[in-house]
Amino acid sequence: YDEVMDTQRKRVYGKRQQILHDRNCKIEIIEMINAQVLGAVERFLSDDYGAESFAEFAANRLSVEFDGGDFTGLSLEDAISLARERAIKNIPSIIQEGMDENLAEDEDPKDWKWQEMARVMSGRYGLKLTEKQLKQMGRDNLPGFLQEEATKAVMEIDLNEGRKFLEREWGLESLIDWMRQKFQITLPAEELRGLTDSAVNDLISSRVREMYRQKEVTFPVEVAMATHMAEKTAGPGGQQKYDREGLYRWARSRFGTHAEHLQEQDFRTESRSRLKEVLLEISKSAYPTIEQTAIDAQVDSALSGAAEAEVEDAKELCDWMKASYQIELDPTKVAGLTPDAVRQTLWNAFDQKYRPEMRSMERSVLLGHLDSSWKKHLLTMDHLRSVVGLRSFAQEDPKTVYKKEGMKEFDTMWENLQDRVTDSVFRMEDAGQEAFQEALWAGQKAQHEQAQSYVETATKNESEAATNAASEKKKEPIRNRIEKVGRNDPCPCGSGKKYKNCHMNVNQPI
Repeated sequence: YDEVMDTQRKRVYGKRQQILHDRNCKIEIIEMINAQVLGAVERFLSDDYGAESFAEFAANRLSVEFDGGDFTGLSLEDAISLARERAIKNIPSIIQEGMDENLAEDEDPKDWKWQEMARVMSGRYGLKLTEKQLKQMGRDNLPGFLQEEATKAVMEIDLNEGRKFLEREWGLESLIDWMRQKFQITLPAEELRGLTDSAVNDLISSRVREMYRQKEVTFPVEVAMATHMAEKTAGPGGQQKYDREGLYRWARSRFGTHAEHLQEQDFRTESRSRLKEVLLEISKSAYPTIEQTAIDAQVDSALSGAAEAEVEDAKELCDWMKASYQIELDPTKVAGLTPDAVRQTLWNAFDQKYRPEMRSMERSVLLGHLDSSWKKHLLTMDHLRSVVGLRSFAQEDPKTVYKKEGMKEFDTMWENLQDRVTDSVFRMEDAGQEAFQEALWAGQKAQHEQAQSYVETATKNESEAATNAASEKKKEPIRNRIEKVGRNDPCPCGSGKKYKNCHMNVNQPI
């Protein structure tokens, strides 16, 4: 059991350590998006998807399990006929199960559960049976009566709504609906109709990248407006609290030369909506026109077949980054890195300059969902471990079952993690802004603590320096400034006695 958990733990904590050690989170999220798009295209455009959808629809209506392959290639009429035939054939077994449980022959008729039998059949087939009605039929006549009533109910169920599932456009419409819900992207069916699965995947992926780029442009402005010009504060009353000067300083600092034309006076007088519009235009102009993914092609070209970057390759890549993105990099810090490490370094450099807010958000989203998913998975594995021993009664090895089902649950956890992460990325304004504010607050707190620590350290050093200086000063010996009195001289106290008989004796007061 521990080996299974150890394998899963290494994978989860390994991924977590990569993120904490500056693994580029955008690369991770793009890989998740690509995997989900590919999976959706394969699923919705599959020849069996329509048949599987009809099988699920018929199962919900008729309360009978169907296999999607049963309806592949069938017309609506044939599919409905087959579904009803299977449902009618299943009625006798349902009746027998109900009678064995509620009207068992080996029980006293006084203990028969007529009301429960009526409830089971009514709930299954939508009948309106009563306890009195079943008792009047008697146990021996009950199977024939229930068979007839259930058959009528099955034949009356309308399955014509399942027509859309068997039409050729159903898979394409489902894919379009999935894109709209998942990525808020609307694509007309005309653009996808007639394309191969690979072409559809490429088209959707390109649209998702465009949407991602739009988020990268708008997100810093959304965060700045929420920070400096929130429409409602979290305090009592929830009133507006605008920091127009703070927004102006942020814009000048964040966008550099692209914001040089901004005037502080405009930020004092313009409306909130107008300021947001202006900042969005600046953000769009400040974001590079060359896609960030172009870095991958450049790295592949410069390091093709190489195990690590040589000095010349590193210089070539750094020059390209400067020419393409105006990003200064030290070639000595790139030389000697593996191609993947070079890629991570260049992507991180791009993020730090052009998308620091998104970078912080992606990191927060990944870590947050990874931690929550892992905690839930641990509870699932604990439950599995507590019940897997019962599988031995079915002549199964509990350890083998635990390993198989545990890894299946782990794969499901990973798929759900990817789904939640990509959902959060495309709904950052709703789900992610609070997390970003927490990260921003944490950064400010760290700076404050660093400054406070510096002051405390400086004060302590000054105090120690003063103490050391005082201790290092040479101590002067105690000197007797008064002329020494002889033993036989008169005592200075004026008693008239000799000093040896007066105050030379320390026990005598002066």
